[in-house]
Amino acid sequence: MAADFSKVLVVGKSSINRVVVSKIVEKSGLKPISESPEAAEKTLAAYLPGAVILDGGPDNKDCDRLMSAIDALRRVSGKPLPAVIL
Repeated sequence: MAADFSKVLVVGKSSINRVVVSKIVEKSGLKPISESPEAAEKTLAAYLPGAVILDGGPDNKDCDRLMSAIDALRRVSGKPLPAVIL
């Protein structure tokens, strides 16, 4: 299970924010994968991106449910991956 550093998982409830952030990721030469918080856990396990960008919303809690999945991947790999940007 090696992280794919060319991929970035962009997670947030707002589809507009996900599109904007995904465009920024693309312009930096990386491949964005855009998901809602509800679908992101399966995508995280399937693609093993090198980084995850979380849009927590107004209360910064929209993506809390994903933190345990990210922690589990880090424990399995023994590395602080995927990197997380809040």
